[in-house]
Amino acid sequence: MRWVVAVDLDSGAVGEPEPLAAVDLSDRAVALCTGEDSGWELDVPYAGAVTVHSPPQWQASLQSPLARVRLSRERACLAHLAGTLDTYAAIAPEALSRAARGPAAVTHEARALDVAVFSAKMRYALRCSVR
Repeated sequence: MRWVVAVDLDSGAVGEPEPLAAVDLSDRAVALCTGEDSGWELDVPYAGAVTVHSPPQWQASLQSPLARVRLSRERACLAHLAGTLDTYAAIAPEALSRAARGPAAVTHEARALDVAVFSAKMRYALRCSVR
């Protein structure tokens, strides 16, 4: 289990330990954060598989994904993701360069997730939505 303890920075008073979730989040479904979610924000290794798609046909799996999650006793949600594609690549895939030029127009309201992808010694900031 993952636990947290609140500490008052002014007085140094320590609160009661609060259980949050299993370390691997296997005890609950993980959704995308809405911006209205409450809880503790943590950067943790993400045990799930993360595949990035870029139209028309390119896709790749992120290696060693790191997630910023917001946890409470009842919920867990993903706020951001980061990971690498190919640590030793000389050049990044063209799909990443194309995606980094600007976001595609979104024609419907969808929840999005900011994803940082590292490839060929470069960082690419992507905004992804779940299919």
